[in-house]
Amino acid sequence: MRPFIFFLTKNPQLNRILLLGYFLLVVLPHEFIGVHISKLFKDYSRTFYNNTISILFLFGSMLVLVALTKQLIKLNKKVGPIIYLVINFGLMAASFYYLIIVNIECIHFIQYGLFALLAFPIFRHFLDIILMGLMAATLDEAYQYFYLSPQRTNYFDFNDLVLDLIGLGMGIIILYIYNYRSKKKGIIRLTTILFSIFCILIGGLFVFDFLWINPTESSVDLWTIIRIPEEGFWTFLNFDVVYHVLKPWEGLIILSLLSLFYWSIELQKTN
Repeated sequence: MRPFIFFLTKNPQLNRILLLGYFLLVVLPHEFIGVHISKLFKDYSRTFYNNTISILFLFGSMLVLVALTKQLIKLNKKVGPIIYLVINFGLMAASFYYLIIVNIECIHFIQYGLFALLAFPIFRHFLDIILMGLMAATLDEAYQYFYLSPQRTNYFDFNDLVLDLIGLGMGIIILYIYNYRSKKKGIIRLTTILFSIFCILIGGLFVFDFLWINPTESSVDLWTIIRIPEEGFWTFLNFDVVYHVLKPWEGLIILSLLSLFYWSIELQKTN
């Protein structure tokens, strides 16, 4: 971990190119990657497919946990990092039961965890990583919803945004465990201003009727956040998959609470 972060810190231009290339070539085409992975299991049942992905993800998580445990032992009995790590693993586990439709969507955790690690040497601040990650995740989902598959998606996927943020949080927690800390800066920084402008622009699209939450007589189906509302709280798929589709207000509340949770890491004392 440390040699990787040190190398990126000493090569800022390369770091920026890697982060941009990673977002454009790995994060944005994540649906394409998922589709091709699913084709490998086309001769097997959905249950076998989901279980295989779960086992692989669990095995990878155990490897990460072993590496982090070695580092945690060096932290002289500090419980803060352990608490954050346990909570975040709990959030990931809960996501499999309540937010994830097909288990391959755990790729969101991996993609945005790596995004956080690549972004840290550039911004050197956890809040910046959260804000940049949220903007990237929103653009990622908008690209998928409005461009890649507008005819086969019923809603803008706030579930995926939550998964993305949990992945970002895991990356931040890993940095925290390895004793990386945010530089002391004020709350108002360039990234904060960019995020504020980003939110204002999105809000303006709704105010001036370029986007709609629900279908109306004057709306265009393509530009509605919810094209076909879910009938109940739980959505059932083939009678063996049950998940909840986050409504926009639910998604925004959860994203805000998670952002505050990960931002609170900056308040922890350094070793």
